[in-house]
Amino acid sequence: MDHGETTHGSQRASVDRWTVFLEQFTYLRTGLPSEDPQDLLTVILSEKINQGLTRMAEAVPGSSLKRLSHVVNGYVREECYSRALTEIVNQQHGMELATHWGNGTTSSSDGLPCPLGSARKALGHRNPKCDSEPVVIFYTHIPDQTNALSQCASRSSPPQPMTRFSGAARRARSSRSARG
Repeated sequence: MDHGETTHGSQRASVDRWTVFLEQFTYLRTGLPSEDPQDLLTVILSEKINQGLTRMAEAVPGSSLKRLSHVVNGYVREECYSRALTEIVNQQHGMELATHWGNGTTSSSDGLPCPLGSARKALGHRNPKCDSEPVVIFYTHIPDQTNALSQCASRSSPPQPMTRFSGAARRARSSRSARG
């Protein structure tokens, strides 16, 4: 192991102790975190850079397709990503820099209209703000001091989903302030 790998490994361990990011990826059957952070991080990286496990197993010394497949099947799930992101945001929230992002009372919401093909027109509603064709709108709501609270698809006009998001933002602030 050369000096670069040692430095990288110690930095990774330090960041993981600070964020407890990797602890959120628990085994499906036992609920225990992975004992091999290198394979877990390799799988997470492969998903985020859109590379297959075969290519990652070839690129990362000491990895194998069999081990990476085991990690994907046992440890990597949407709820694990969600818990990990929450832990990172919680750690960031405690930093002084976070006060420059806002006090937790403002947010941003955005809708992305997606036109429906002719076979699916019955699923959408015409929204005069978007186009004359029926659309489905995908909304994302991001408060100033937490991770994205909600993403949803809506056939309705914008005011209805925004009301739903506002309630979610209030609940998140309440639960965060209750935790301390």
